[in-house]
Amino acid sequence: MMGANINRVGWPKCGEVDVLENYGNSAVVQTSVHTPNPSGTGVFTKYADTTVDDRRHNWRVQWNPGTEGFTFYKDGAKYLAVDPTQMPGWCFNSGAPMFMLLNLAIGGAAGPPPPSTRFPVDMLVDYIHVW
Repeated sequence: MMGANINRVGWPKCGEVDVLENYGNSAVVQTSVHTPNPSGTGVFTKYADTTVDDRRHNWRVQWNPGTEGFTFYKDGAKYLAVDPTQMPGWCFNSGAPMFMLLNLAIGGAAGPPPPSTRFPVDMLVDYIHVW
Protein backbone atom coordinates (compact mmCIF):
# COMPACT_ATOMS: atom_id res chain seq x y z
CA MET A 1 0.00 0.00 0.00
CA MET A 2 1.22 3.47 -0.80
CA GLY A 3 0.20 6.82 0.64
CA ALA A 4 -2.23 8.49 -1.77
CA ASN A 5 -0.35 11.75 -1.19
CA ILE A 6 2.74 10.41 -3.02
CA ASN A 7 2.39 12.97 -5.84
CA ARG A 8 2.35 15.82 -3.32
CA VAL A 9 4.99 14.72 -0.77
CA GLY A 10 6.97 12.01 -2.62
CA TRP A 11 8.36 8.72 -1.41
CA PRO A 12 9.14 7.85 1.38
CA LYS A 13 7.23 10.72 3.03
CA CYS A 14 3.95 9.19 1.83
CA GLY A 15 4.74 5.87 3.58
CA GLU A 16 4.69 2.38 2.17
CA VAL A 17 3.37 -0.89 3.56
CA ASP A 18 4.29 -4.14 1.84
CA VAL A 19 1.83 -6.76 3.02
CA LEU A 20 3.63 -9.44 1.04
CA GLU A 21 6.75 -9.42 -1.09
CA ASN A 22 7.80 -12.70 -2.64
CA TYR A 23 11.15 -12.64 -4.37
CA GLY A 24 10.36 -15.85 -6.21
CA ASN A 25 13.44 -17.91 -5.41
CA SER A 26 12.80 -18.67 -1.78
CA ALA A 27 10.32 -20.23 0.63
CA VAL A 28 10.44 -16.95 2.59
CA VAL A 29 8.38 -13.83 1.94
CA GLN A 30 8.74 -10.43 3.55
CA THR A 31 6.30 -7.96 5.07
CA SER A 32 7.55 -4.43 5.68
CA VAL A 33 6.56 -0.93 6.77
CA HIS A 34 8.60 2.02 5.43
CA THR A 35 8.66 5.52 6.94
CA PRO A 36 10.82 8.54 6.12
CA ASN A 37 13.87 9.39 8.18
CA PRO A 38 13.00 12.65 9.96
CA SER A 39 16.44 14.01 9.05
CA GLY A 40 15.28 14.07 5.44
CA THR A 41 17.64 11.37 4.15
CA GLY A 42 16.84 7.72 3.76
CA VAL A 43 14.08 5.53 5.04
CA PHE A 44 13.35 3.45 8.13
CA THR A 45 12.04 -0.08 7.62
CA LYS A 46 10.60 -2.60 10.04
CA TYR A 47 9.98 -6.03 8.60
CA ALA A 48 9.38 -9.70 9.27
CA ASP A 49 10.07 -12.78 7.19
CA THR A 50 7.64 -15.67 7.13
CA THR A 51 7.67 -18.96 5.27
CA VAL A 52 5.45 -19.94 2.36
CA ASP A 53 4.80 -23.02 0.31
CA ASP A 54 2.78 -23.83 -2.81
CA ARG A 55 -0.57 -23.81 -0.96
CA ARG A 56 -3.02 -20.92 -0.83
CA HIS A 57 -2.78 -18.63 2.18
CA ASN A 58 -4.90 -15.84 3.61
CA TRP A 59 -2.91 -12.63 4.22
CA ARG A 60 -4.39 -9.82 6.27
CA VAL A 61 -3.31 -6.44 7.53
CA GLN A 62 -5.25 -4.45 10.08
CA TRP A 63 -4.54 -0.71 10.04
CA ASN A 64 -5.49 1.34 13.05
CA PRO A 65 -4.52 4.95 12.27
CA GLY A 66 -4.41 5.75 15.98
CA THR A 67 -1.70 4.51 18.29
CA GLU A 68 -1.79 0.84 17.30
CA GLY A 69 -0.42 1.03 13.73
CA PHE A 70 -0.38 -2.14 11.61
CA THR A 71 -0.88 -5.78 12.54
CA PHE A 72 -0.16 -8.52 10.00
CA TYR A 73 -1.63 -12.03 9.90
CA LYS A 74 -1.01 -15.17 7.84
CA ASP A 75 -3.85 -17.69 7.93
CA GLY A 76 -5.22 -15.98 11.06
CA ALA A 77 -1.94 -16.08 13.02
CA LYS A 78 -0.35 -12.73 13.91
CA TYR A 79 3.29 -12.52 12.85
CA LEU A 80 4.13 -8.79 12.89
CA ALA A 81 2.88 -5.65 14.63
CA VAL A 82 4.33 -2.21 13.93
CA ASP A 83 3.25 0.81 15.95
CA PRO A 84 4.17 4.51 15.79
CA THR A 85 6.59 4.30 18.73
CA GLN A 86 8.80 1.79 16.90
CA MET A 87 9.68 3.96 13.91
CA PRO A 88 10.85 7.55 13.63
CA GLY A 89 9.05 9.57 10.97
CA TRP A 90 5.73 7.73 11.42
CA CYS A 91 3.56 9.14 8.63
CA PHE A 92 0.42 7.01 8.80
CA ASN A 93 -1.67 9.24 11.09
CA SER A 94 -1.76 12.12 8.63
CA GLY A 95 -5.29 11.30 7.48
CA ALA A 96 -4.02 10.62 3.96
CA PRO A 97 -5.61 7.48 2.54
CA MET A 98 -3.53 4.69 1.05
CA PHE A 99 -4.03 2.80 -2.19
CA MET A 100 -3.22 -0.79 -3.02
CA LEU A 101 -0.76 -2.03 -5.57
CA LEU A 102 -0.70 -5.58 -6.83
CA ASN A 103 2.21 -6.08 -9.13
CA LEU A 104 4.34 -8.83 -10.52
CA ALA A 105 7.77 -7.25 -10.71
CA ILE A 106 10.62 -8.90 -12.58
CA GLY A 107 14.19 -8.05 -11.62
CA GLY A 108 15.06 -4.91 -9.66
CA ALA A 109 16.69 -4.97 -6.24
CA ALA A 110 15.83 -8.66 -5.80
CA GLY A 111 18.03 -9.51 -8.77
CA PRO A 112 17.26 -10.91 -12.18
CA PRO A 113 14.93 -13.87 -12.54
CA PRO A 114 16.67 -17.25 -12.71
CA PRO A 115 17.43 -18.54 -16.22
CA SER A 116 14.81 -21.27 -15.73
CA THR A 117 11.97 -18.69 -15.50
CA ARG A 118 9.37 -19.28 -18.19
CA PHE A 119 7.39 -16.30 -19.46
CA PRO A 120 4.65 -15.27 -19.25
CA VAL A 121 4.51 -15.45 -15.45
CA ASP A 122 1.20 -15.37 -13.58
CA MET A 123 0.20 -13.90 -10.25
CA LEU A 124 -2.91 -15.64 -8.92
CA VAL A 125 -5.12 -13.68 -6.50
CA ASP A 126 -8.37 -15.29 -5.39
CA TYR A 127 -9.90 -12.18 -3.83
CA ILE A 128 -9.22 -8.88 -2.07
CA HIS A 129 -11.53 -7.71 0.67
CA VAL A 130 -11.31 -4.16 2.06
CA TRP A 131 -13.44 -2.59 4.74
